Amino acid sequence: MSGSDALLTFNGINGATGRYDIEPMTAAEFSEVALGTTRKRADEKAHVEELKRRRQRDTEAHFAVKEGVDPKNLAETGWGVIFAFGADEAIYEALSRC
Repeated sequence: MSGSDALLTFNGINGATGRYDIEPMTAAEFSEVALGTTRKRADEKAHVEELKRRRQRDTEAHFAVKEGVDPKNLAETGWGVIFAFGADEAIYEALSRC
C-alpha cells in the first residue's frame, strides 16, 4: 500500500489477545478519529452514555439521605417540613402518613 491507503500502526499490544490495542488504520481514518468525526458503533455510543451518566452522578449535588438512614424517620435524616401559615389541615394529615 502507498499514499493514503497505507496503514498506520500504533504502539501498544493487548496482553490478552496479542493483537494491537488500536487496530491499524489509514491516515483518513486516523484524521476522523482525531477530529471526532467518526461514526460511533452502537456499543461505543452506549459506553459513552454510561460514562456521561457516571460523571453526572459523581459531580452533581443530590439530596438523598445517606445509606443506612431511614428516609421516613426525620430524627435520622435531619429533614423537616415548614408549612405556610394557615395551611390546610389535610396537608398535615397526608404528610404524617408518609
